[in-house]
Amino acid sequence: MLGCLLGAVVGDALGVPVEFRSREQLSADPVTGVRGHGTYNQPPGTWSDDSSLLLATADSLINHGYDPPDMMGRFLAWLKGQAYTPHGEVFDVGIATRSAIARYANGAPPEAWGPQRARQRQRLADADRPAGAVHPRADAGGDRPLQHGGQRADARAPALAAVLRVLLAAAGAGGAGLVTAKGDGAGVAAPGAVRARRGARRVERILDGSIVEAPASAIRGSGYVVHCLEASLWCAANHRSYEEAVLAAINLGEDTDTTASVTGALAGAMHGLAAIPEAWLRALASREYVETICARLVERIEAGRS
Repeated sequence: MLGCLLGAVVGDALGVPVEFRSREQLSADPVTGVRGHGTYNQPPGTWSDDSSLLLATADSLINHGYDPPDMMGRFLAWLKGQAYTPHGEVFDVGIATRSAIARYANGAPPEAWGPQRARQRQRLADADRPAGAVHPRADAGGDRPLQHGGQRADARAPALAAVLRVLLAAAGAGGAGLVTAKGDGAGVAAPGAVRARRGARRVERILDGSIVEAPASAIRGSGYVVHCLEASLWCAANHRSYEEAVLAAINLGEDTDTTASVTGALAGAMHGLAAIPEAWLRALASREYVETICARLVERIEAGRS
């Protein structure tokens, strides 16, 4: 489980310097390891809002269990640069996330925090996705209204949660194939009501598993929630190691930090903490801080199971 959480943060950090670069640009100058500066002119190993919100969610779960107001209060502290940042400042934040936090700060009720526009660009790897997938609550998608509305985001959060649960449960027994885990995720996320929703064809190749056999030309690295989960599943399924999967996710281009973060969570769950290159961990900004929060969340979850 620690490999899943740290895998997400490390993937995010590797993708930050080249966010918004095209696939063509990265084909000419592919990412092969830790870089610095680039898009946001940040030092090597700097992680973005994806990891900041993951850590804020984890910290909330550790101290209060599932408590949406506490979670949103921590998101607000992050946005103000007061917590959960690699260098004491916020350099990247998604439109949907900023808007949701603003609604919370302005006193809106919980049901109004998440945006209602189904086609709004959404980040799957913001904290209410990966952390929601592993926290002790049975309803792994239960925190999804905090930042992102929309039917497709609502459908994909339980899918990612279910895939991660299967991978993590099998980790001690030599690991589980992603195809098996993906099938479980589709079963959770795709009841008849979800399949019947408008735009269901856009997620069909996630639900039927055909995405892992798609050619690279059919995979997008954008921040759109469907593209993000497709790309992450494809990268994790078609590469033999954590390192290869994360680098493949980044070199798809576009929203490189988010795609690499979700891919890193999947690949970290599949291959374990030992599969994350030590050089990448060593370069991680505020490594001890990140590892402490992640380890405490794992302890909290394991204590809840005993």
